[in-house]
Amino acid sequence: MQDKRVSVFSFSQNTLLADVIFFLLLVVSYAIMVAKHEIAKGRDSFVETIIVTVGHVSSFVPIALILTFIVIEVGGFVIMYLWNLYQRKQKERIKELIEDIRAEAKAEGRAEAAAVYGEWLAWNNRRLEAESKGISFNEPPPANPHAADK
Repeated sequence: MQDKRVSVFSFSQNTLLADVIFFLLLVVSYAIMVAKHEIAKGRDSFVETIIVTVGHVSSFVPIALILTFIVIEVGGFVIMYLWNLYQRKQKERIKELIEDIRAEAKAEGRAEAAAVYGEWLAWNNRRLEAESKGISFNEPPPANPHAADK
């Protein structure tokens, strides 16, 4: 199946309604400005004012097409590109934040395990020392940190 080729300088089918509305707004706005200007000049007849206005507006149509293309098509592309870039940056920040939280939790877990190990080591050393001296050792062992989990 052959892909349908589209000109680079064509309007997207997805934004066609927005393109038409923007184009019409440009042309109508320009026509109103020209008409007010020509009426303020004080032409001899109403027909002459209409003829001059239509002449100016018809010269403006290609410019309106170019402006529509630039604003809607190119502007939309730039906005979407910037939006995607922003989303990627946000995802990277969230990923880094999650990694930092995991590393911090892992470090806290290691510190907690080291503290528990230190308590048990100190208790065992006291027990062995008492045993070597022949002293009775009845100190209870340190609390099991996993006993609360059950």
